[in-house]
Amino acid sequence: MERSLHLSGKIWSGKIWSGKIWSGKIWSGKVWTTRMWPARIATLSVVVVSLIVLPTIPAKTAGAARSGQHVTSFRIAGSVDNPGVWTNERLSTELSGDVKTVTYTLKGEQSQARCVPLYALIQATRPRVSLRVKNHLLAFAVFVSADDGYTMAFSLGELAPQNGKRQVWIALDRNGQPLPDGDAPVSLIVPEDVKPSRWVHGVTKIVLVDGLESVKQTTPRK
Repeated sequence: MERSLHLSGKIWSGKIWSGKIWSGKIWSGKVWTTRMWPARIATLSVVVVSLIVLPTIPAKTAGAARSGQHVTSFRIAGSVDNPGVWTNERLSTELSGDVKTVTYTLKGEQSQARCVPLYALIQATRPRVSLRVKNHLLAFAVFVSADDGYTMAFSLGELAPQNGKRQVWIALDRNGQPLPDGDAPVSLIVPEDVKPSRWVHGVTKIVLVDGLESVKQTTPRK
């Protein structure tokens, strides 16, 4: 592990990007490695000299640390007219007519959960679908993210009952008990998938993206 000597005694904003020194420099600061220590260092004006060791922290560490916190809400954003914050209680109240008991198997253990269809939740936020665009709804994608950054994607065409009719659920509890820390406030389950790779535990953000608009923004102008 390389050691670095910061001559100003301060690190920019108290942070170093990704736990490393970018190209051996910190914005407007001065960093000297131990190999660059010249005999003339005594001639420099040094207010504070501090020897710091900069470890590389794995990306998963932050998410793992946060998993112990009790999260009570998640946010919906993107191409919707009604973005906002949702809680387990709000789902149970505003989408009470869509709540169903779903039986699923995970890691060989069968469980039950009170669930709301992901599609019903998305519809409640009113996606910005244009009636002037043919099958515009099918151009939308839903991104579901957990607190540690784990993100999965679904197309609205995949979820829509008139198209793919994929059963993707927002789980509110498990076997009649509140979801534990790490799975709360809600979890996303896809019992029909062969593998649970698209299951998202501890959902904190759902973003709806209009693929048509995204394509327009990335198309070069003639």
